Amino acid sequence: MPASRSLSRRMFAKAGGAALAGAGIAAVPSRASAAVQSAPLRPPLRARQTTASAQPGGKWYPDGSPRRFPGLTFTTPVASGAFKDALTQVRDKIRQAPLGALFATLPHDTYHATILEGPVDQPRSATTWPKDLPIDTPLDDVLAAFLDKLRGSSLTAPRTLTFTPREVNDITKPNKVFSIKLQPDAATATALASFRAALGSLLQIPAPTSYDFHVTVGYRLYTNTEDEVARLQAWRTECLQLMPPTVTLSGCQFTVFDNMTGFPVVRDL
Repeated sequence: MPASRSLSRRMFAKAGGAALAGAGIAAVPSRASAAVQSAPLRPPLRARQTTASAQPGGKWYPDGSPRRFPGLTFTTPVASGAFKDALTQVRDKIRQAPLGALFATLPHDTYHATILEGPVDQPRSATTWPKDLPIDTPLDDVLAAFLDKLRGSSLTAPRTLTFTPREVNDITKPNKVFSIKLQPDAATATALASFRAALGSLLQIPAPTSYDFHVTVGYRLYTNTEDEVARLQAWRTECLQLMPPTVTLSGCQFTVFDNMTGFPVVRDL
């Protein structure tokens, strides 16, 4: 195994993430600042089990700060407007409630919908790694290989992507992220299916024919009790009601990440 197979701090900074790559990573607020709790949580966090997201190998520490989880991905950003405002309201609802302590929330400037998932440094699998690269290839080299292929290609992303917010993920289940599921209209579904297939073929990475598009606002850190299920279900309804009837996103960006609090753009497609 190479000394370091992850996306190096140098390469991450070169890609545009200098402010995120050092010790001063712009982390999500700690538990103390993330939630203004009007009543103590019962049972307290120390008496609860952590979820996979907050365990070694996950994306978060139990206190809500981000673990290093380097990788590459293709996303469409959520621009300023009604949808972003609604997502921020959802985030604030989480932070201001006692049950918000069960979640780590994301900075509003990271909101995006994933178009195609790229490789992450760990865990690595032959089924998700680029087929034309050895599985022990440093992530820096994967990034460089992807850029070379993209520069030599005329592939461009659909400009207009129209979705309907259809559901809030089932946050009563401990390993479900707090996300808004998006249903593409017919034209968007066709355009994205074609683009995902072409991008996957170009980069030799998987591009499943079915995919649940979504925007994530938070991750579960701790399990809930049975008594809390009704409140979490009510959140799902309340948060969906905040969403605009339709959402328009645009284009696709090749981004890198060192953790879940920043996605510097490497190339617009």
